Amino acid sequence: MPLRRVLALLLLVGAWLYLGYLVWQGNPPVNAFMIALGFSVIAGFLWGPNPPES
Repeated sequence: MPLRRVLALLLLVGAWLYLGYLVWQGNPPVNAFMIALGFSVIAGFLWGPNPPES
């Protein structure tokens, strides 16, 4: 697994764990959801297309 994909997965998991933490702290769920969604999009760009078969 390329490093880029590992970083993307870490970012994705971190974003959604952070969302859970923010909601648990009593923040508005909509704001936390938008933040996590933004990080998910960034993770998607990091993930990128499948690398060509060598």
